Amino acid sequence: MAEFILGIDAGGTSVKAAIYSLDGAELGATSQPLRPIAPAPGFSERDPDKLWEGMCAVIRGALAKSGVVAADVASVGITGYGNGLYLLDAKGRPTTNGVLSFDLRAASMVEEWRAAGIESDYVPLTYKPLLPAAPAPLLAWFRRHRPEVLANAHTALTCKDYLRYRLTGRIVAEVTDQGTSALLPGAARARDPRILALFGVEDCASLFPAAIEPTEMAGAITEEAAAATGLRAGTPVPAGCCDNLAIMFGTGALENGRMVILSGTWGIHQVFLDFAIKDGSAGYVCHGLTPAQWLYCEGSPTSASSFEWFVDSFVRRPGADEPPEAAYALCNEAIARTRPDEAGAYFLPFLNGAPDEPKARGALIGLATWQHLGHAVRAVYEGVAFEHRRHFERLLRVAPRPARALFAGGAARSEAWSEIFAAALDLALDIPGGSEFGARGVAILAATVCGRFPDLATAIARMTGPDRSIAPDARLRDLLAGRYRTYLELREALRPHWGALAV
Repeated sequence: MAEFILGIDAGGTSVKAAIYSLDGAELGATSQPLRPIAPAPGFSERDPDKLWEGMCAVIRGALAKSGVVAADVASVGITGYGNGLYLLDAKGRPTTNGVLSFDLRAASMVEEWRAAGIESDYVPLTYKPLLPAAPAPLLAWFRRHRPEVLANAHTALTCKDYLRYRLTGRIVAEVTDQGTSALLPGAARARDPRILALFGVEDCASLFPAAIEPTEMAGAITEEAAAATGLRAGTPVPAGCCDNLAIMFGTGALENGRMVILSGTWGIHQVFLDFAIKDGSAGYVCHGLTPAQWLYCEGSPTSASSFEWFVDSFVRRPGADEPPEAAYALCNEAIARTRPDEAGAYFLPFLNGAPDEPKARGALIGLATWQHLGHAVRAVYEGVAFEHRRHFERLLRVAPRPARALFAGGAARSEAWSEIFAAALDLALDIPGGSEFGARGVAILAATVCGRFPDLATAIARMTGPDRSIAPDARLRDLLAGRYRTYLELREALRPHWGALAV
């Protein structure tokens, strides 16, 4: 009997599912956009029931598209965005909407804590800077502003762990996701009460379930979940891992020093190292698969989702009965009618702020009547790539500059955008085969946990492979180097005004 693995990835703007054979073939991948709910400026939420319905829909879609029957699915791997928060009552029902990883409701409180010196204790403990959307600050925000929500809460979960609970009926947390969300100390893979105590919510410790390792089994598909998803009841579901780690596995990166650049909701740059930097100078330091491994990440919510917003807001016709691909094809045609050396506009991709600048706001600068859609698209492509370059250069403070990097995500699906990325970073980019690398990564992990491969290295070697490579064009590299300097100057010039622009 043929065996297949299902991978699920619940991101900040969509939920995806894909089915893989044990040789890595992607047999059926589906996705469903889940636009954030914004009940107030700076808030980014998601209806947990709509998230569950979206996941059920993409699982059924992946099964139908692949032609795989549920009985042949050997295991289900799952990942999801880090940080954020899902609060459940004693019956396992949400007490409020889930919070997304780019939510800024606690930004002013983070400023208060920084002024009070709390970050000086937080960074040595977690190895991470304070983020408004981290679970502990969010708990403090709920206590101050919506105490009734917290009073009714019995359990606190991340996105992935909430969805796994819906699949298996078992409430459990997972180490790498808890570590990414700063709920575990950097030096250990077990809870430390000092983290919650920094924010005055130490009494919320009982909300968090036991955390198990990503290589442990977390449960099996329940009869109820089987009816909703089309999967077979009893199909094993391993713990899974954080999305950063899943992307490393799904693109084929396992060894130290191999760098991955992802263009998605967040622009992520990450590399495995065998030592920890504890002073907060390395962006986000995440637990690896084992205690001897560290994943270093630099990034912000300033990447391909900015282009999705641009298309939804200015290109796609409201109410038009046309596939989303039509609007993207229109943008590709428009940018093809422009030249890189034309005087063009600049785009600052801070639609959701930035971790180090929560009041930052997006901008299109330098528009003129002679410009058209293609110039705006080029500006968005370049602005996203420029912010990626800023994070890439920050990561190089702790990691050696690679000769090439793995490149995945929305931007990697566009040839023009990939060329801009390679030139802006002055880096050869290897684009792996497939489309959903978070889903592929947890499928690889699930196949290993279920014994289909002797170890993770073998599974990665069997289930990943290259698609194409893009070398930086020398002329475009030099042109974009000059435009990058202007981008940084514009970014700096607008910084004093972000507070007035933020609501």
